[in-house]
Amino acid sequence: MTLAGVCTVALGSLIASACGESTSSSSAPGLDAALVAEGQRRANSNGCIACHTLDGKTGVGPTWKGPAGRQVQLADGSSVMADDAYLRESVVDPNAKVVKGFAPGIMPATFGRALTDQQVRALVEYMKSVQ
Repeated sequence: MTLAGVCTVALGSLIASACGESTSSSSAPGLDAALVAEGQRRANSNGCIACHTLDGKTGVGPTWKGPAGRQVQLADGSSVMADDAYLRESVVDPNAKVVKGFAPGIMPATFGRALTDQQVRALVEYMKSVQ
């Protein structure tokens, strides 16, 4: 990601925080609390919450509230179960399956190279906790 991109993501994260966007979640049963906490830190530090809301409202990207474990409608008319594999793919290859109502190419496709497998697992665990 370029310096301008990093600044944009950081600014968006600051704006979301300033506007009262909550970044907290409670760990649901069956989730790894340590991974959820790591994922929350990673979502904040990488600026994910600048585009993905946690309250169900529409943002630049799909909300993280609710889709985990449910069917998600895709832009191509198909649907997919938002399981761990789909959530992981959405982080590392965001244009592979684009959610209906959102444009491809908005989310940086660099996270698959920039994040470790552990960091991606933590983000997925955090996404699953936002219910």
